[in-house]
Amino acid sequence: MIRLNLLPEGIKDEIRFAKNNYKISQNFMRVVLVFLILFATQIVMILIFKTKESAAIENKNMALEQNLKWKDIEAQSKDFADRLTLIKKIENENINWQIVFDEIAKCTPENIMLDSLNFPSDTTKNAKLTGVALTDKDVATYRQLLAESEIFEFVDIESISEGSDPLGTDREMRAFVFTTKLVLDKVKSDE
Repeated sequence: MIRLNLLPEGIKDEIRFAKNNYKISQNFMRVVLVFLILFATQIVMILIFKTKESAAIENKNMALEQNLKWKDIEAQSKDFADRLTLIKKIENENINWQIVFDEIAKCTPENIMLDSLNFPSDTTKNAKLTGVALTDKDVATYRQLLAESEIFEFVDIESISEGSDPLGTDREMRAFVFTTKLVLDKVKSDE
């Protein structure tokens, strides 16, 4: 079969030009499509990387939070164990605290107000009695009464200073701190 093209040369050039343009546009579309696929692949990879990175950071934060919780629980359990040890030690000493507080109440004169009683867990150390009195004479009387008691020994005045009335009046008071030791034989319970 013989092909004869009887079209004028200008139209033939236009047809060739159109065919070449179609091939070029098809190739261009393929190149653009490849670039779009590569671009989309990169975006997906970046998203996957970011997701994995954020998941790793979140896991690390959760591990740190869990570690902090464990440390807090560990500190609480250590504190609880220390308190139990102290309670057992106090129980083993068998001190009848009712005797101690009754004796303190019996020895305390009318013009004395105690602020605090501090008995250390180690009974070989000195206890501290802190309070206020109207006069220095009241402080000396209180010290004498405690010293004459059977359950206290080595009653010393650690300090006396000017103080304010804890009831909020304008009276001048004398703040004092005593140190003393318990006579353990006298305050042990019979249990």
